[in-house]
Order: sequence, then structure tokens, then C-alpha cells
Amino acid sequence: MDYINKIKKLFALKQEITNGFSETEVQKIENKLNRSLPKTLRNYYLNLGANETINYCYNTNPMHQFTYSGAMGG
Repeated sequence: MDYINKIKKLFALKQEITNGFSETEVQKIENKLNRSLPKTLRNYYLNLGANETINYCYNTNPMHQFTYSGAMGG
């Protein structure tokens, strides 16, 4: 079982339901950051990123919170 299905099971979501951001929305963020999102994060946003049931616990909408300082963590 991949992580998307594990998250759906954890939050008791139907497996066939996806509530992610559109490809266009994700691309806009990548363009704003001037880089691609990591594959796993990008996949999460495309599949479940707009699901308020899951993301509410973080009290944020990730697609509207992106900023980039130019610093890379290591």
C-alpha cells in the first residue's frame, strides 16, 4: 500500500476520492519557487493537497503559504 492509500485509510477516506490541487496550481507554485517540488510532495498535493479534512490539522492551505528564501537546508 502506497502512502496516499495509507493516509486515506488513516483519515477514513474512500479510496476512489481524490481531492488534490490541479496540475496547473502545482505548476504555478513550482514557477513561483523557480524549482520543482520533490516528487513525493508533488504527488501528495496532486492527490490530497486540497482535502481540508487532512490538511485542516495543520491549519493552513499549503498552496497559499509558499515562500522561498533561497536558502537550502542540509
